[in-house]
Amino acid sequence: LGHEICKLHPEIDCVAMIDIGRGSVSYRAEKDGIDVGALAKSFGGGGHQKAAGSEFSRDVSEDILGLLFK
Repeated sequence: LGHEICKLHPEIDCVAMIDIGRGSVSYRAEKDGIDVGALAKSFGGGGHQKAAGSEFSRDVSEDILGLLFK
């Protein structure tokens, strides 16, 4: 999905897809010079230059939901 979003919208540098239920983020990029692997690593995750992922705690999930559904 992230790959397709990047292809459809070339003005976007990268896409981060958040799965609140699983506590994970998937990062995708199509452009050269964008390293989502380094981004994911800064959040404790990993991957490659154009595809990576990281996780976050249940507390963060609850905080996000609290902000969205006040």
